[in-house]
Amino acid sequence: MWLSGRLKQGVAPVATVRADGPMVDVDNGWYLLTSTGKRPLFAWVEGMPVTLGDKSDTPVLTKQVVVDGKPGDHVVAGGANSISYRLAVSVPATVELYTAYPLAIHDAWDSMLQPAGGTASLLLTGEHGERDVTSLAQIAMSDRALDISIDLIAAGAKPGDVLEVTYALRFANDAKPGSTGAVNEAYMTFPSHDGAGKTPVQTVRAYAVRGAIRLVDGSGDPLADGRFAVRSKDGRWLAQDGSFGSEDERGVWATDADGRTLLLPAFAPGEYEIVQIEAPKGYAMPRGGVYPFTLVATAEDGRLHIELSIADPCTVLDVDAQAGTYVLQAVNAKQLIPGLPGFMPQTGDAPWILAMGGLLVAGIALILIGARVRNGRRG
Repeated sequence: MWLSGRLKQGVAPVATVRADGPMVDVDNGWYLLTSTGKRPLFAWVEGMPVTLGDKSDTPVLTKQVVVDGKPGDHVVAGGANSISYRLAVSVPATVELYTAYPLAIHDAWDSMLQPAGGTASLLLTGEHGERDVTSLAQIAMSDRALDISIDLIAAGAKPGDVLEVTYALRFANDAKPGSTGAVNEAYMTFPSHDGAGKTPVQTVRAYAVRGAIRLVDGSGDPLADGRFAVRSKDGRWLAQDGSFGSEDERGVWATDADGRTLLLPAFAPGEYEIVQIEAPKGYAMPRGGVYPFTLVATAEDGRLHIELSIADPCTVLDVDAQAGTYVLQAVNAKQLIPGLPGFMPQTGDAPWILAMGGLLVAGIALILIGARVRNGRRG
């Protein structure tokens, strides 16, 4: 070991200390005790040793969730969407002091999340480039946790390298994370001069928002047997499992006696359309049954925020950020003229309705006149 002087860059050592050598006297002052070419061990300040807590001694674990290629500490995701998680471990300078440097990463999540298929992959990146070291690790992935063990020395890690772990989860179909989100936590243990070290727990959250549709008549009374589907802006249809695909695989949700559908599967914020497939008997749907709406959901300081907008005559009936739910309300009116399925009066339709009524009356009159003429000829 070296005792170097005055903590000033470029100053030559004033004494050499060997572990098996004699005591060395030095003047009082500021000194830095280091292992040759390695990390600082402690400082010698005015005749007193002071242990150093150099950050380069400790690997740092960072946990993130990746949204549109950007890492963050939370995500608002759809039920069928894979959520990409990333763990990054900075390789410390002290790795060179060891003949083996075993790391153990423990990552756990609550029951609202589940693996999205596959397992974890490990990449080691640094000045040497990027190498896949998955095969050098012991990986155990269950429904609720991921455990990884790897020896950085055997993996060829150097100070300043980064070990990156990636894997994917998804929401369970019945997940209701609400405003607290689905929690995912990780920590790591590593070698230390005083035994096994442990990093602080890193936490990220995933949120999901679920909605329902309520159908009422013009008086606000609930209507049963209305049938609805959801279509994305790019023309794909929401399926029962929360995925978006072809029309043949679309899910259809019917209103009950209270006029409500069951909760729809969670889907990511964006622009969509509520599409009414069928109106209750004797009722008609406006706008051809297509109601554009926009869902905005964000999380800040651990709190979920939901904003919705939908085209008239539909309305946003309820938003509950605490529960992570919302209700959209559609209106169907009674058919004005029985036997004309799908007809519903719209604003500005009164002249048309009057004209139709006049034509109907005129038609009946002509029929009666024709009948009288025929009867007169027969007489």
